[in-house]
Amino acid sequence: MAVPAPFSPAAVLPLGTPPPPPIRRGQPISVMTVDFQNASEGQVGGAVLANAVRRSIEEGLMFSGEFYVLTFSPRLSLVRRAIVDETLGPGDLSAVRTPDGVVDFNAARKVAYALGMQTVLSGAVESVELNRAANTASVTATVQLLDTITGETLRSASVTGTAIGTPDLSGAQLLLLAARDAASKALLEFSIALDDGSDCLGELPDTGGDASKPCFPLWGYITGIRRIPPGIALFLWLGTLLEWNFD
Repeated sequence: MAVPAPFSPAAVLPLGTPPPPPIRRGQPISVMTVDFQNASEGQVGGAVLANAVRRSIEEGLMFSGEFYVLTFSPRLSLVRRAIVDETLGPGDLSAVRTPDGVVDFNAARKVAYALGMQTVLSGAVESVELNRAANTASVTATVQLLDTITGETLRSASVTGTAIGTPDLSGAQLLLLAARDAASKALLEFSIALDDGSDCLGELPDTGGDASKPCFPLWGYITGIRRIPPGIALFLWLGTLLEWNFD
């Protein structure tokens, strides 16, 4: 992916909009994530598979203690407040993704800037392979972490996650396991180790099941919350639960 050109906040946001705080060594970095795209041939697994990768990466970032994570959604109270304050307009929100689902990085950075987020995380599932005869699956994904102000790529990864299952696992479950493995490898490229989850075998919706199960048990959320300020942790936790319920 090409690195987007820097933009002038004064030219695209109301005068006086405060910039995100500078990134400082030893301090958590704020990240606004946007839905990952499924760019694989035939879009196997659809948006659910792509966002399974995103969610696992979000969890790893948040529980590393090195990042604050906010998933972009027009429903977020911060976004609604920015609309009320006229810092952003409805068109700014719809511009984040093009009609074909591709992220517009400049539009995403504009929203992140208005929300005071230092970085933007985006990614895509590039290819998917499922072999039912061998009970194997692979998911290849690319991920980028961009500086909101400059557009500089701070971290990036291009990885392939794999899964080997048993005949009793569905194809959807194999794909979710491979997505989970891809996320783990992407986090390692970001120098972050992801703890093993115990509940990642949800079905994709088109198989009649539910893919909204978290990849971390509840105790992981409770203990992980202690790594970031309680108010922010509670906000992020409730926001994640709402996302699972309404996606």
